[in-house]
Amino acid sequence: GSSMEQLCSSGKYETISDGYMNQQEVADRLKLVDWALSESRSLCPSGPPKPHPCVVLWSLHARDFVRKGFGASMGMFQPIRAYAMYRGCGFVVSKSFAKDWTAWKLGPFWTSTLPDNQWQARFRAASPCGVIAASINDFWSPPPPLKCEHAKGVLSMKGKLFFVKSHAYTGHGPPHGVFNGNYDLTLQTIGPRLQAYRTPFPEA
Repeated sequence: GSSMEQLCSSGKYETISDGYMNQQEVADRLKLVDWALSESRSLCPSGPPKPHPCVVLWSLHARDFVRKGFGASMGMFQPIRAYAMYRGCGFVVSKSFAKDWTAWKLGPFWTSTLPDNQWQARFRAASPCGVIAASINDFWSPPPPLKCEHAKGVLSMKGKLFFVKSHAYTGHGPPHGVFNGNYDLTLQTIGPRLQAYRTPFPEA
């Protein structure tokens, strides 16, 4: 009767989600993340001009992140990454580092790469990143995982603490801020690994 008519419909029923995203859905989501980070970069103030740009030389490998706990390491790394980007500093890694990082199916975060011998020479000659790196050094212990070039007056612990509490970092991305916390940054980092996963059952 009338109760059955209320339950039945000639219209199309909405598909019930099974909780999984297929590869195309993951790829589409990661494209949005890349777009959001591109917007974020465009809103970052310019750093020191050439020939003396601010550079962060990063040495911690993916295995170091895993050794200390991947989630905790990401929570330590991404705010530093965002703050350095916001201050106009680039990340430079060695070619062997880049090869190893991407072999773990992790997205690149660096601005440029250098041959190993050149990177090692610059890392030895570079200065400590000061108090900005203090928490990271305490977390990973010596030797320091990063050094800086031309970062004096650009990067500071006071500046970082202000940044991570500001709308630039916590404003949920453009147009209300610059970054969406560490959400887009972390998704960009683990994106290639997410794309490599397969759903547990074949699609119908």
